[in-house]
Amino acid sequence: GTLGESVDVMEQAQAGLLQFVDQSPGFTGSLIPEAQVFLMPYVIPEQQSEINYFFKNSKVIHEHFPKLYADKGLELLSMFPEGR
Repeated sequence: GTLGESVDVMEQAQAGLLQFVDQSPGFTGSLIPEAQVFLMPYVIPEQQSEINYFFKNSKVIHEHFPKLYADKGLELLSMFPEGR
């Protein structure tokens, strides 16, 4: 893209050059390996209502992950499913 590849975008966000980015856990995995858990088959529920509940109420996402992102100079605003 215009701003570079995914790695470039993450570096720009860490440096404060970008205020907002939308990145896949696959691309944040080099900085935050724990994010790659969402790429594992069978971890995310199958039913849409369960998926919505999981991403809205997950303690891991809302209590554990913000610190992991903050430790890398990033602020986690939200996580959402990317499809199958």
